[in-house]
Amino acid sequence: MSGSLTQTTTLNLTVNPAGSPAVTLSPTSLSMGGIAVGSTTAPKTARLTNTGNAALNFTSVAISGDFALVPGKYTCAGTLSAGQSCFIKVTFTPTQKGLRTGDVTLNSNAPGSPQQLPLSGTGK
Repeated sequence: MSGSLTQTTTLNLTVNPAGSPAVTLSPTSLSMGGIAVGSTTAPKTARLTNTGNAALNFTSVAISGDFALVPGKYTCAGTLSAGQSCFIKVTFTPTQKGLRTGDVTLNSNAPGSPQQLPLSGTGK
């Protein structure tokens, strides 16, 4: 008796023809160290890269706590093309002694938005 064997394989793919942006932060948090209450640290920088394959559109960038974004070309805003980076520069001016925390919150069209960059510093 002879016969034949037929094997069928089903492959399910999800395709997003338009692509999507993706956010990578380096470092993933900023520690500003310790400084006297009322004084301001030198800026520290985080690099945000669009590692996706579509434009990243920022809808808002906010910061909380005793921290401030350094204005100008180093603050991520507007549109970031695939593969491009921008820089987030932050200073720290403690209003009280002890550990102070905050976040940079980035709202965008990237999956998982908003992205957050945790911040910390110590007032002395």
